[in-house]
Amino acid sequence: MNRFLIFFMTISATFLFGCTENKFEVNVDDINVDLTIKRLDKDLFVVNSSDSSVNIPNLEKTYGEFFEVYNQKILRIGGTNESAYALRLKDFQRYCSENHIQDSVWAKYPDLSALEQTLETAFNHYKYYFPKKNIPEVITCVSAFNESIFTLENSIGIALDKFLGEKSSFYERLAIEKYLRRSMIPQVIPSETMRAWAKAEYPYESTADDLLDNMIYEGKIQYYINCMLPETADTLKWRYTAQQFGWATTHEGKVWNYLVENKKLFETDRIQIRQYVGEAPFTTPFTDVSAPRIGAFVGYRIVENYMNQTNASLPELLSEKDSKKILSLSKYNPK
Repeated sequence: MNRFLIFFMTISATFLFGCTENKFEVNVDDINVDLTIKRLDKDLFVVNSSDSSVNIPNLEKTYGEFFEVYNQKILRIGGTNESAYALRLKDFQRYCSENHIQDSVWAKYPDLSALEQTLETAFNHYKYYFPKKNIPEVITCVSAFNESIFTLENSIGIALDKFLGEKSSFYERLAIEKYLRRSMIPQVIPSETMRAWAKAEYPYESTADDLLDNMIYEGKIQYYINCMLPETADTLKWRYTAQQFGWATTHEGKVWNYLVENKKLFETDRIQIRQYVGEAPFTTPFTDVSAPRIGAFVGYRIVENYMNQTNASLPELLSEKDSKKILSLSKYNPK
C-alpha cells in the first residue's frame, strides 16, 4: 500500500439549499463513468465463524486491499491471517447486531442508487478535469462510529453509520455535539467523498505552514468540490447553514480587513490557525453567530479570484504551492 489516509469527518452543517454557480458547469455528455458502489456493510454480515473458511476468503477476493485496511485500521480487529481473526469478527458482528447498528444502516440505506448516480456524475467531472486518472472504487461499510470517510490509493470507504441523520439516537448517546450532528446526514456524502479524494490526491504541503497557506489550501479543495459537483447546493458543499453562508458572504470584506490589519495571514501558531480554518460552531475571533471556518471561506474567494484572473486549469491550481503567488495574482480586494 502506497498511501492510506483517514479523513476525519468532524464537520458542521445543516441540509439547506444554496445557489448553484453556473460557471462550474461543463459539458460531460461524452464522458461515461460506470460506477457501482460495493456494499461491504451488507456483505460482511453474512459471514459467520463456522463458515469463515469460505466467506472470509470471498471477502478478501472481492474487496482486496481495502478489506485488510478496513479490518486493521478501521475495526482494529487484526488481519485475516491471524488465528483469532474469525472470532474477533464475530464479536464485531454481535456488537453491531445487539446495538442495532447494521439494522439502522440498512433501514436508512436500503438502496444506494441515488448516491451512486450523484457520485457517478461527480466522477464524470473528475474525468473531464483529469482524463488520464483512474476512478477509485467506492465501498460502503460500517465502522461502529470510528470513521466517516477514508481513502486508499485506489478506493474510497464510506462508513454509512456516520450518516444516519442528525436526530439519530446513536449520536445523542455518543454525546456528539449538536453542531457536528447537523452534518451527519446523507445529503453531504457526495461532497465529503470528493473532499476526501481531493485531500488524498493533493495533501497539504507547506514550508511556511502559516494561516495564509492553510486558507489557500482549503480554498483550493473547496474550488475542486465545486468543479466536481456544480449542481450541489453551496450550503451542503460548505457544510454551512443558510444563516452561516449569509454571514460569510456579507462579512467577507470585514474579515479580510481584520486579518490584514492584525497581521494574521502569516501567523504560524497552530491554535490560532485552527480558530480560522478548524471545525467549530463558529469562528472564535468573531461573534458566536459567525460562520465557522471563515478563513477557509476567504481562502476560497482568493482562489476563485485567482482562477478568474489567470485562467489556470484545475490541475494547475492544485499543483501550485506558492500561496503568496496565488494571493498576488488573484488581485483579491473584497469590499
